[in-house]
Amino acid sequence: MLALLFADQAFAAPSLTSPEQLFRLRIAPGQKQLPVPLKEEMAKRPLFRRCKNFVDGIRISEEQALADTTLRPQMTNLGIITSMGLPTGPYAFRRGNGQALDNSSEITDAQRNIILQHHNSSVFQ
Repeated sequence: MLALLFADQAFAAPSLTSPEQLFRLRIAPGQKQLPVPLKEEMAKRPLFRRCKNFVDGIRISEEQALADTTLRPQMTNLGIITSMGLPTGPYAFRRGNGQALDNSSEITDAQRNIILQHHNSSVFQ
């Protein structure tokens, strides 16, 4: 996903143009995180987008999301090719984020529920 964000030049910091620069960033002493904001116009842009035909060739759409019926099989094939242990699909990103939040000592259950838009913690039990 980072590769897609870099390809879109999505980061608000104009100097952040490569993964190498991202990995050189350091969290300040006494802090527990380093926000890396995206440009405002990226808020509504889908990460996985459709291709569109133009007179001069094919380009990635700025606004049309890739359909789930297209994305899911492609991600499943990617998971098979790379020998992933768990099923790979769009939900894998949400599941991974949920596990990271659940394992963090910095996030309360209530904060995790807000981030993941869960009504309560029953899904984690």
